[in-house]
Amino acid sequence: MDDTFTDNAFSLKNNEFYTFIEELVGQQIVDILKFQSIASTQSLIRNPNIFEIFNMKCTEPNFLSIREKSCFQFDNGQFIVKIGVMNNLNYLLDFLKQQQQKKIMENSYVDSNVSLSFDFIDKHPLLKALILWYQQVDNVDINNKDKHGFLKDFIDTITNNLTKSSSRFRYSDTIKNFALSLYILGGKLTYEFIRLNLPGSLPSLTMLNTLISNSNSKISEAEFRFDQLQQHFDDLNFQYAFGSEDATSIIKKIKYDSTTNTFNGFPTPLDRGVPIKEYYQTDSFDKLKLWFNSNDKSSLLNVHMIQPVQSTNQSIIPSPFLLSAYGIDNTATANDILQRWWYIFNQCLQRNIRIIGFSTDADAKYVRAMRLMNATHLVTKWRNRLLSSTAELRLGNQSISITHLHDIIENETYTKLDHGLTKSDINPKDLQNFSSCLKLTSTDVFKILNDNISTRGTLIYLQMLKMIVVAYIEKKTTIAERLRSAWCVVFFCRIWLTWTKFKTFNSTQTTGKNKSRYFITRPAYLSVEINAHNLLYLILLVQQKQLPPQVLHIHTFSSQACESIFRNTRALSGIYSTIVNFTVHDFLRRAQRLSLLNDIKCKQLNDESINNLVFPVHCKHRHDRQSLFTQSQSDIDQIDIEQVITDAYHEAIDMLDGLEILNLLKDKRVLGLNLLSEYVFKQLNSNSKMHDYSSQLTNIDDEEFELADDDDDETTNDLNMDDDNNDDFPSNDDYSDEDEQDDARNLIDTRKEDFVGMKVLNTIQSHIEHSYFKVKINDDTKYMHKQTGCWSAAVLLSSSLSPSTTNNQQPLTTSDNVLQKIASPNSILIIPPS
Repeated sequence: MDDTFTDNAFSLKNNEFYTFIEELVGQQIVDILKFQSIASTQSLIRNPNIFEIFNMKCTEPNFLSIREKSCFQFDNGQFIVKIGVMNNLNYLLDFLKQQQQKKIMENSYVDSNVSLSFDFIDKHPLLKALILWYQQVDNVDINNKDKHGFLKDFIDTITNNLTKSSSRFRYSDTIKNFALSLYILGGKLTYEFIRLNLPGSLPSLTMLNTLISNSNSKISEAEFRFDQLQQHFDDLNFQYAFGSEDATSIIKKIKYDSTTNTFNGFPTPLDRGVPIKEYYQTDSFDKLKLWFNSNDKSSLLNVHMIQPVQSTNQSIIPSPFLLSAYGIDNTATANDILQRWWYIFNQCLQRNIRIIGFSTDADAKYVRAMRLMNATHLVTKWRNRLLSSTAELRLGNQSISITHLHDIIENETYTKLDHGLTKSDINPKDLQNFSSCLKLTSTDVFKILNDNISTRGTLIYLQMLKMIVVAYIEKKTTIAERLRSAWCVVFFCRIWLTWTKFKTFNSTQTTGKNKSRYFITRPAYLSVEINAHNLLYLILLVQQKQLPPQVLHIHTFSSQACESIFRNTRALSGIYSTIVNFTVHDFLRRAQRLSLLNDIKCKQLNDESINNLVFPVHCKHRHDRQSLFTQSQSDIDQIDIEQVITDAYHEAIDMLDGLEILNLLKDKRVLGLNLLSEYVFKQLNSNSKMHDYSSQLTNIDDEEFELADDDDDETTNDLNMDDDNNDDFPSNDDYSDEDEQDDARNLIDTRKEDFVGMKVLNTIQSHIEHSYFKVKINDDTKYMHKQTGCWSAAVLLSSSLSPSTTNNQQPLTTSDNVLQKIASPNSILIIPPS
């Protein structure tokens, strides 16, 4: 038989098909097939019982002739197919099935022209379900054709890879993005569990690490990623953005970064406020020792985030962009901050990116440089002042006290359904409980406070808190309402502050700056003024057509982007790790993954040509990223700013009516919008001082504005914990950095002749030579990895070992968190780099 017929058996039709059948099983089967118009392999497989026709009554001569040749007739008139003809048909069908299976194995897929037998499909219910599902997908409306795009790609990837060796597995970009997202969100163990139990579905960890390292999301300490920011803005058609800056406490530890050949964890020096990139880079072990001896470790991590302002054709608020991160020691001044912000502004402007303003929290050094305070911090500070044990807030003849809220909770007349409060909402130790601020400003709480004449002061105070939320945090607030609420709080604070200036309190301790106990904290008040002026400034710029209306999404103008990346980075700790904090090196590594994840999400939202991945969103944040309200340019142009601010002033006056405050201001001739504002301006101006910012932060005058410092700031303790995920060496999570040095001192006389478990080698390859120090141990030239050098430097300093003294035979001791793995004795001779 011609091999061509055999190889193409499933594509033969008509005469070619009959010729193939004749050569395989003879003319009799061909005649039976021709009579029934079965002219192809597909038709035969669908109707394999070709002999049923012989028991039918038919007088056609051709039919009678075929039946006579193929069958025996019984006396009762029934016909039975001759055994030879039956065997020929069975042989033909078996042959076709074998060729079908052979073709599947050779080509790793079923050709579109081949129809699987019903018997085969019946044996595999999965095939039935897949066929039905694909039929449903093909019948879906064209507008939803990509609804199941990823699932189809995932199924195709598994089925295609299962018939190949692992070295030939192939993955589409969609699968790679899914794999990266799963790895970042779920961690290594989760990813490996899924990959190993779904063979061929996901790429290996080696491929993932390559994808991460080759991505454009690499973050180095103190590097400002302006070029990546420009690319990000160009891709998404952004032009305007808000900047934010914040710091958080970190684990104090030095680690070596082989990709940049630098040491992370030292405080980054500043040049005109700008951190110096790759400052701690050396091939000299002596210099590393000098840094350990003269520099402290970074206790804080400073980050800069850029929040893009959505363009006119976008309905979703974009994710913030991490611009830079570096370790600091809290010695920067307000002048450094201002110069750094000016540098960021100019660099972005050169790339056609307009930074509208900067936001941060109320740290003392930021207050002097502040352009806008994070509204969330302002809200919590307003609440915390109410809960403070040192404050004695008063509004005229009314007190503002936490006792009023405590009485509501304890009052058996009310249930939680009446007010929605719990004791945790008024817990003074919970300084960052923003959700309690929303509960304290609910309509139910206001109604209960309004029913009691003695709680009017607390009611007004909480109403001001509600206005701050409306002005800066709520997303549906109109621009006019934001402006009115913000300036009502400003005038309320000005009236309150002026009243405390003139009021004579009965307490013998109330003189001079002690009057601050009756008012909100200095950072909170300055933030109220700064935020309101900034909002007014933005509205004026929009009315003058210098900025688009989208910049008035003021709820995105905050440093919450910094807080968010701190939380997300800590959340990337391994599930078996008891340490949730991070070192500088850890943050940079984890932030790279978060940036990569944000890039994937951004592409999913903005590129309709790719198969979309669906990311989970917590129910509380399901609508956080939606831009719920954008006013048109014409609506903003119609806002009468002067009238809105005048109305805000009169609203503040009405709220304070009858509290003995307005009478005192009237007697002192400072009551009135202009008179009040002029008085407050003179007070602030007379008490303000010009600073050259060259002095340290400790020289700041705490009595400026005659207001007390914020007494609700948390004291951050240094966390000297070891890293939970050391990529280069074994570690013990229970040991701190100081513990390592103590252990080393205890074992300083230990002498070993091997370096098992430590990266101290006799030879190294040239392409990694930059990651090693060249040293002499026992007169032998060795190569010590720079991460090992970090541990060794601290120990050598503690034992006063000089690397240049070759005759002083003192033991080299390095700490490796494994007490038995201590380096061999004798001094180290440092070989200067060539």
